[in-house]
Amino acid sequence: TRVCLDPADWILKKLTPTKSQEEWLDQLAHSPYLMPRVQAVAGLAEKRDEPAIAAALRHAAQHDPFWGVRLEAVRLVGKLAGDDVRDTLRHIARNDPKAIVRREAVNGLANFTGPEVVATLREVADQDQSYHTASAALRGLTKLDRDNVRDRLLAALGQPSDGETLLRTACDGLIDLKEPTSADRIAQLLSGPVSPERRVVLLGALARLNPGNTQIIGQLHAQLDNKRREVRRAAIDAVVAVGDGSSIAALEERRGKEVRPRSVKALDEAIEKLKARRRAAEQLQAEVETLRKQNEELRERLKNAEKPPQQ
Repeated sequence: TRVCLDPADWILKKLTPTKSQEEWLDQLAHSPYLMPRVQAVAGLAEKRDEPAIAAALRHAAQHDPFWGVRLEAVRLVGKLAGDDVRDTLRHIARNDPKAIVRREAVNGLANFTGPEVVATLREVADQDQSYHTASAALRGLTKLDRDNVRDRLLAALGQPSDGETLLRTACDGLIDLKEPTSADRIAQLLSGPVSPERRVVLLGALARLNPGNTQIIGQLHAQLDNKRREVRRAAIDAVVAVGDGSSIAALEERRGKEVRPRSVKALDEAIEKLKARRRAAEQLQAEVETLRKQNEELRERLKNAEKPPQQ
């Protein structure tokens, strides 16, 4: 007998059901209600490596009628190992009708290696209609196919996408690769007509590729006063990613002008992150200086120890 309390999830409650493995498997496979199947996936999580449970999760990840159940199952399947798991994730990444489920499968594939995985990630990066899923595939290729992903990342620099998702992923990937031609390509894009939000992302990437370039950082600081709130927010994120200490003063100046509570909070958080990095750098520098002095003292003691005793 299958017992599911409030299967339609109508009652406001906090409930942690305890069931046997067999009960969870039955609930996942046969409950006609959504929430009991979601609960079954969570109930099987700790024992996901057992063959019967892994098989049930793979089946739910591919065939459950509701995308939310498939999503939770895919998240667990992505933590498993084996060729059958890899093939399940490849199938879902290419075929699931829900973008967020495909994206989670792509994230899971990044834990595998091999030409089949790379081929799937290339297919998704080139053909998936979801910007976020394609971006996840590009991140996976940056990890698994570093010698061949450059051209896809450079091409993605010019592709428009919601929230500039593809552009951000491409910039991060090129910075990770330390690709020497990427700075020239970004500078070329900045020289042409470009939206304010894209300009901020490109400036941030260029500053990370050319650390210490005061001219580029100054252009990025100027975007903190842009009339559009989303551009200012993108500039804050870019300034934090660059991590230059001179940005603290620029952020504090902008905070004095900002009136939106969310924007003030974002500025405060950015300032604190940069100050924390500065404190960490100063602490590291102090520790290095201490070690240097200790080494000098040790050298001096060794030098004295090697001197022949005076007669």
